[in-house]
Amino acid sequence: MIKFNNYNLRKIGNKILITPIKNGVPNMKKVTVLEGIAINFWNLIENEESIISIIDLLAKEYNVDKNLITKDLLNFLEQLKLNEVILEYSTEERIENKK
Repeated sequence: MIKFNNYNLRKIGNKILITPIKNGVPNMKKVTVLEGIAINFWNLIENEESIISIIDLLAKEYNVDKNLITKDLLNFLEQLKLNEVILEYSTEERIENKK
């Protein structure tokens, strides 16, 4: 489960810019720029897919080891949290068991 903060999203060319909103004001110091697979990650988490199902889906789609996808996705979520786009996230089950 992922709990989102308020944010603005803008698509510019093949990139997506996400700006968190605090007290009705965009925080331009915390802008997140997405491109490539990060856009896929974003689209999946924005549609409220579970973290486990995202890992499974991307591992199949890109024919990549689940451990690599897990590491990348968790790093991505941590970056969104640091940039105040998401407030928190949790996995429904232990990711280590999804190999």
